[in-house]
Amino acid sequence: GLLERKLAALKEKWAAPGKFETMRQDYDRYTAALRRNPEDLDMHEILAELLSKSGDHGGAAGQYRALIDRVPGIARWHAGLAHEVAEAGRFPEARSEAEYALVLDPRMAAPHFTLGFVLEHSAQPAGAMAEYEAALKIKPDYPEAHLRLGIILSRQGRYREAVDRYREFLKLAPGSAETENNLGFSLAKLGDLQG
Repeated sequence: GLLERKLAALKEKWAAPGKFETMRQDYDRYTAALRRNPEDLDMHEILAELLSKSGDHGGAAGQYRALIDRVPGIARWHAGLAHEVAEAGRFPEARSEAEYALVLDPRMAAPHFTLGFVLEHSAQPAGAMAEYEAALKIKPDYPEAHLRLGIILSRQGRYREAVDRYREFLKLAPGSAETENNLGFSLAKLGDLQG
C-alpha cells in the first residue's frame, strides 16, 4: 500500500545524491506517519536509519529502544542500538548491546565493528584490530573496518599495511579527502613521494 511505497521511496532517496536536502521533509512526513500508526515497526526502523544518517544518534537510539521494547531479541535492532550509543560515546552500553547482538546472531559483522570501535577508543588497539578483522571475515567489503584498521596500523608505524587498508577503503568508498590524505602521509613515510 501507500506506506510500503513511501518506505521504498525513502530507501531510494537515501541511495541518491543530494539526499540531505530532503531530510527535513522526510523526517516530518515519517514522524507524522508514526503518530498515525505507532505500531508500525518498519516505520521505527526506517526512522532510526534516517536519524542515524542525519547524525542524530540519540534520536536513532530512541527508535531502536522503542523497537526492542515492543519485540525484544531482534539482533539487528540490538546491533543498531549498539552503533548509535557507541557514536554517542556511551561505550559500556555499546559493548553490552553489541555482545548481545552477537549472541542472537553470530554471523553479523556490524556488532564486531562496534566492539572494535569501543576497544579502539578505550586504548585497546590489539583487541580493536581483532574485532575489525572479525567483521571483515564476515563482510569483506566493509569499508569502515578497512579504514579503522588503516588508522591503527598508521599509529603503530606499520605504514605498508596501512596503505593496503586505505586503498581497500577508497576502492569500496571513493571520495574521502581525509583518507586520501592519510594514504598520502603513509606513502610519504614509506619514501614513496611519487605515490
